[in-house]
Amino acid sequence: MHRIFTNAYAVSLQWWRGLTAGTSARSLALKGSAWLAIGYAISSVVRLTSNVIMTRLLFPEAFGLMSLVQTFIKGLGMFSDVGIQPNIVQNPDGDKIELLNTAWTIQILRGFALFAASFAGAYPFALIYEDSRLFLLISVASLNAVLGGFQSTKLATASRHMDQKGLILVDLICQFLAAIGMVAAAWWTHSEWALVVGMLASGVVRLALSHLWFKGYQNRIAWDPKFARSLIRFGRWVFISTIFTFLVQQADRLVFAKMIPLQLLGVYSVALSFSMIPQQLIWTFGRSIAFPVYSRAFRSRGEFRAEFYTMRESTVLGVSALLCAMVAAAQPMVDMLYDQRYSEAGWMLQMVSVGIWFQILECHASNGLLALGKSRVIALGGTVKLAGMLLMIPAGYHFYGFPGALAGYSASDFFRYILTGVVATRSGLPTWAEDMKLTLVGIASVLVGTLIQNVTDDSAWLPAARFVLAVACVTFVWAAVYFRSLVVLFEKLKSRSI
Repeated sequence: MHRIFTNAYAVSLQWWRGLTAGTSARSLALKGSAWLAIGYAISSVVRLTSNVIMTRLLFPEAFGLMSLVQTFIKGLGMFSDVGIQPNIVQNPDGDKIELLNTAWTIQILRGFALFAASFAGAYPFALIYEDSRLFLLISVASLNAVLGGFQSTKLATASRHMDQKGLILVDLICQFLAAIGMVAAAWWTHSEWALVVGMLASGVVRLALSHLWFKGYQNRIAWDPKFARSLIRFGRWVFISTIFTFLVQQADRLVFAKMIPLQLLGVYSVALSFSMIPQQLIWTFGRSIAFPVYSRAFRSRGEFRAEFYTMRESTVLGVSALLCAMVAAAQPMVDMLYDQRYSEAGWMLQMVSVGIWFQILECHASNGLLALGKSRVIALGGTVKLAGMLLMIPAGYHFYGFPGALAGYSASDFFRYILTGVVATRSGLPTWAEDMKLTLVGIASVLVGTLIQNVTDDSAWLPAARFVLAVACVTFVWAAVYFRSLVVLFEKLKSRSI
């Protein structure tokens, strides 16, 4: 028996080494996917561990205040993105020093502008939410915008050439040190300043590693009118898109903070920390793996559609199953990890996951369109979702209170999914049929898991046992439906020449 497993391992290892050898888009994507999976698993453990520790050190009200500060900080980071990295990845001249230096100069100017704007806006923000602590917290946290502006364009170059190993190691180092700093500050002060300490530590480390970790040209202040126009032309729609992305991703905290107490907002932030796992997984894969692969296929006039469907099939299935398992096991998972103060995070996680589902289905289509140079669609998608939020959140709150507002926020992702799907179909990338199948399987698996929850919802079943049982039921449903498809996909990847 030992010999059988040894031989099987040797054959699998030999196949994987052969599959990932070379520098083709597919081999780089497979190696990048492996590093992404490993890095994301470690990242999720670090994030979850630090989150659980922080809930022990801080009260839910402090978590609610930290959620507002974090929203402001994330907004700064998103406004710092004016399309520099996507342009470098997608642009045929993305390796030219003149373009890189011009991009770095624009990035620095943007960082200082954001610092000034955030400092000026901190006081009004504190007045709106009637908490004077926000002014000083945001003023100090806004230094992160300046740090981000001076980050080297080597990060974008590494993404262009799909150096996922280096990028993921940098991310993990930053996250680990930020978690240590945040937990240490929370243990010492028991205050919301812990978040600011963690974010600034991450910003300093990322700035240093962006210049020192990767080999290549050191950026200099420079300005090339030709490349500046190219960056601004491409980045104007990406910049508009980031504004809408910030509003549609972070407006829930800003709006809900006026509807509910800070204590309940803190519980909501715990639910979001779980929903971010499948959300960031598909976004990170789309930005770091799929988008560079699609861009390379488009630049080389390769099999763009074949790359799109193979890449999509190999990722959406797994992330969809993961989300369904989290929805079915949400309540026992929360009961297992947190005390009674955070119990309501269970149903909140289930409701937020509706919007995450449509984001998973839409992710590859938006990255494919961006690789085709259709960045305007991304901005329009954010506009459509924002319009849905403005319509459905107030209506949901009027009829059903906070649960109704949360349902309206989640449902607004459906509008962006429809718009992106229509444009993708017109561009020769239809996904409607497969999306419908995925949705039906997802609903069926969650219903089975929920039924198990109702059967085992008594004191005789520990939360850990209910969690494992729900996850097992969801896994069984997905495996029963897609087992043959997975075998076919595995054979396709195995037999396809590199």
